[in-house]
Amino acid sequence: MTTNFRQVLRDMEQREAELIAELKDIQAAKPAIQRMANAQPLPMVPMNYPSGVFAALGTKDAILAYLTAQPRPRSVAEITKALLEGGIKTRSTDFTSVVKSTLGSLKEDEKVERKEDGWILVSTSSSDSNESSQLALQ
Repeated sequence: MTTNFRQVLRDMEQREAELIAELKDIQAAKPAIQRMANAQPLPMVPMNYPSGVFAALGTKDAILAYLTAQPRPRSVAEITKALLEGGIKTRSTDFTSVVKSTLGSLKEDEKVERKEDGWILVSTSSSDSNESSQLALQ
């Protein structure tokens, strides 16, 4: 078995170039991350929704509208409470289960994400989220 040292050297040089490019990307991102790490967190202000704000929305749209307005992840209990207080219409005797199931569907649709401390929107720039938020907050 003969080793082609030129090929091994080319492979190593290619990998080195890839690693250098990756390192440059990391170094470029560090200042922005440092600024965010040093930034003061936004104050947590409870949001009181007008009565009936979610009444015209289905569960999916109401959840998306609610999470759009949230600065941090929210638990299933917080989401359920906010939707009920916002006037969402339901005949369910266990609306928490409905919310859990709907969050699961939204996760499959890649609209929400489960974090350690609750649920958040995957992206606040999606047209569905913005549309839901505008409907809910009118």
